[in-house]
Amino acid sequence: MPEEERFRHAPCGACFMRCPLTEISTFLSGQQPKLRELIVGYWFVSKSLFLFSCDRIRPAVFLVQAPNGRTKRITGGALVQAYRQAIASLPRPMGGRILRVVPLQMKILVTGATGFLGGALTEALLRDGQPVRILVRLGRSVPTFASGTPEVCWGSLEDASSLVAACDGIELIYHCAALASDWGPWEQFYQTNVQGVENLLGAVQTAGSVRRFIHISTADVYGYPVAAVDETYPITDVGLPYNRSKVLGEKKVWEFSVKTGLPVTVIRPSTIYGPRSLSIVVEIAAVIRKKQMALIDGGRVAVGLLYIDNAVEGILQAARLPATIGQAYNLRDESDETWRQFISMLASGMGISQSWMSLPTTLAMGLAYLCEAVYRVLGIRRRPLVTRHAVYQFCRTQNYSIKKAQQDFGYRSKIGFAEGMARTQSWLASPEGQAALAKF
Repeated sequence: MPEEERFRHAPCGACFMRCPLTEISTFLSGQQPKLRELIVGYWFVSKSLFLFSCDRIRPAVFLVQAPNGRTKRITGGALVQAYRQAIASLPRPMGGRILRVVPLQMKILVTGATGFLGGALTEALLRDGQPVRILVRLGRSVPTFASGTPEVCWGSLEDASSLVAACDGIELIYHCAALASDWGPWEQFYQTNVQGVENLLGAVQTAGSVRRFIHISTADVYGYPVAAVDETYPITDVGLPYNRSKVLGEKKVWEFSVKTGLPVTVIRPSTIYGPRSLSIVVEIAAVIRKKQMALIDGGRVAVGLLYIDNAVEGILQAARLPATIGQAYNLRDESDETWRQFISMLASGMGISQSWMSLPTTLAMGLAYLCEAVYRVLGIRRRPLVTRHAVYQFCRTQNYSIKKAQQDFGYRSKIGFAEGMARTQSWLASPEGQAALAKF
């Protein structure tokens, strides 16, 4: 369809644009149109292009601010014409496609907002001015956010009735809550990562208002293959509690989508790190401080790092476009640091310099099997010295392909390894980071 025809198919027949070169700051005319819908297009040359569909936009007058700070008045009709001219200059076939029409704001539910990823995602949504509701387990303190205060719904994934209340009136769900650990009773993993998902989907069906479901899965669902894979690789249960429960939970999401038509997008992040990361930053830092750190095969394996801000940005990008519905996406940073590089830099920030003991994979895996067996027989609940999950993480590459995310929604990791580690080290040295470290 020609781009001119696409405008005629917009609900109001006209649009104005906001691109990296201009910012609409205020409406000036007395005929100020009420923003009804957001049309998301794809700006092939630079970034996403946002088009706001309005009533009677052509006679409306807007104040446009250029990068040099100067402003000028421009009519809606002139903005439409400028957009058409920009489209004509873009390469084909990608340039300037109008991809969908969605409400300007959607009532959002975030699960896992008291955790690392869910908390960062909630902060970003509040910063964007989105109406956010978070699910908080009874007995847990409500997190504070610098960018605003979300609506709080008390409950848990195990409490189906609380999820019905949490989903009431919700249009978009980011499901970040999960039990992510390398050790623990299978029943706990199943209750949260499988039954919890099923309970949430049941609440979605009861609510009847949810228009989009973003499920945060994990790259662990691939079952730790020897070589890096892309999204066409089947999700594989290798029998470890976290891996198995996340595989089963993701399958329930896909089955529900097929059965009900719920628009679903699945995100499979690799190793998320950054300030406030407990499992990847604080726990490893604690082991380093105790001089108990050991590498596997010299730490040569790619860790598949994903800085927290990059993770949030990628998730939000995927949620904005209809092309991602029914799709799964790997997410990681574009660099390929190894475990040795990550651990060495983390230790350097702590003022610790040492050579790391290295174990061959076969020995490490044998030790893991033995430790787990002893802990099970003796009924010891705390984490063993080494687990099979941890060995897989350290001996199998996490650098899964992100070409699909790059192609479908333009994913790029804006924060590189050096900057990400500098921010992480700064937080770890802060009172908050030291308090977290003291608990391990």
